[in-house]
Amino acid sequence: MAILLSDAGRYRHLLPLTFTRPVGALRAGILTQAEGWARRTGMPVGYRT
Repeated sequence: MAILLSDAGRYRHLLPLTFTRPVGALRAGILTQAEGWARRTGMPVGYRT
C-alpha cells in the first residue's frame, strides 16, 4: 500500500513554487511533506498532480 499526496487545486495558492514541483515535494522544515509522511508511516509516498 502507498500514500498518495494530491494537489487537488491547492497548488494555485503556492505559485510560483509549484510551477516546477508538486506540493508534497515542498519543504516543511528540514523534510519535504512526502519525506515526513514516509517516516511517520513507513510506507512509500507518491504524488497525484
